[in-house]
Amino acid sequence: MSTKRTGAILMAAVLLVSAVAPATVAAQSESLSIDVTQDDETGTATISVASNGTAVENATVNVTVTENETYSGTGTYETDGNGTVSLPEPDESVTVTVEATADGANASTTVTLEPVLDVSVEEGDDGSAVVTVMRGNATVENATVNVTVTENETYVGTGEYETDGNGTVSLPEPDESVTVAIEATADGDSATTTAALAPDLDVAVEGADDGSVVVTVTRGNATVENATVNVTANTTYVDEGEYETDGNGTVTLANPDETVELTITATDDGDEATTSVVVQHLQTLAVGVEQAADGTVTVSVGRLGDPVANATVEVATGGNESYAGSGEYETSESGTVVLPLHRRTSR
Repeated sequence: MSTKRTGAILMAAVLLVSAVAPATVAAQSESLSIDVTQDDETGTATISVASNGTAVENATVNVTVTENETYSGTGTYETDGNGTVSLPEPDESVTVTVEATADGANASTTVTLEPVLDVSVEEGDDGSAVVTVMRGNATVENATVNVTVTENETYVGTGEYETDGNGTVSLPEPDESVTVAIEATADGDSATTTAALAPDLDVAVEGADDGSVVVTVTRGNATVENATVNVTANTTYVDEGEYETDGNGTVTLANPDETVELTITATDDGDEATTSVVVQHLQTLAVGVEQAADGTVTVSVGRLGDPVANATVEVATGGNESYAGSGEYETSESGTVVLPLHRRTSR
């Protein structure tokens, strides 16, 4: 009676093991097993085929997806010396069925592969930058993007953002060159990258009081030394040609003889900025001073040989000297101002 009962217990135990064991070991036949892992950083998947814990070389591995899905990794493979097969990162989330056969044994499993989170940065022509967050070929909306710089740098675009419907975040142009660290997170995954951002190259033109033309090349708040400046004109202009900016980031061009349209192109470190400006000839003033025999002084103001009426003339002395004629005057119709005789005080 006791012996029969023991046999019944043993039989029940064997039946229990037979029923439970296959459910606790995924993708395992009596002697063949499949394990699929995906790298968090690259998105590539590794299929490992083993028999009783030993890697199986030359096992046939067949990878398929449903008819509604596409995946570049579908096909038939053969395991290498380590019993493995590598599959590429998918372009989008995909469920694959993996079947392995070796020496008459087979095993299969189904697994979902996901593209890894990726973040990239692209600078625009205006110096701004666009951060894009993607999974495979798809942009990621509402991803969190954190932008930081080192403690020795400053950038107005630091902070936390959320991607828009295109999976992007726009960052402002920096005032000076800066390296930013960017971290994107979505659905528990994260991706990081760094980018060197530089302010846009800019060229400006301003006329000086003497009629000369001053070209200034800048990046953000800083002037650019040794930038190449190319000047072309739509008519004859004496300073047409190529120049290099000085320590102040400037090039000074001559007062044109006639109205001229200048096209000015600045280049620096592979960047280029162009502007066009119409410059008119500035008829600069000429000032003459003549003392008569009676000691009076006549100041003459002219432009191209013609007298200039109503020009402002300011007379001042240097040091501790005094002069009765000091002050501000306006030229007469003849373009002149007559100053009184300077009388020295005797002691």
